[in-house]
Amino acid sequence: MKYPIMLSQAEISGSSVTLRLKVPKEIIYFDGHFENMPVLAGVVQVDWVIQYACELLKIEKRDFKKIDQMKFTKVMLPEMEVNLFLQLKGDVLSFKYFSDEAVSSARIVFASGKLRRA
Repeated sequence: MKYPIMLSQAEISGSSVTLRLKVPKEIIYFDGHFENMPVLAGVVQVDWVIQYACELLKIEKRDFKKIDQMKFTKVMLPEMEVNLFLQLKGDVLSFKYFSDEAVSSARIVFASGKLRRA
């Protein structure tokens, strides 16, 4: 299993969405990261953001430029339930994972004029 279980989806507008996710312990990314305390890697969190944004906000992946303001404030553990907020403004996709407190957040910037609706 590579992706979390989507428990609910609430669309705020055509350019933003909030998801409720459960991160099962069977996610393959927990294997070996770390042996005595499995933690979901930040790169996996970003991959999920891009996948959900492509699917739900109907964007195509094009010319990724950089990630800005990346913050990890709490580790994501097996069986954790989190909310994922996605917002697209121009060529910038902002995201925030949170539960009772912030987990991680960032802005994914695409080359100007290259991000398109699918």
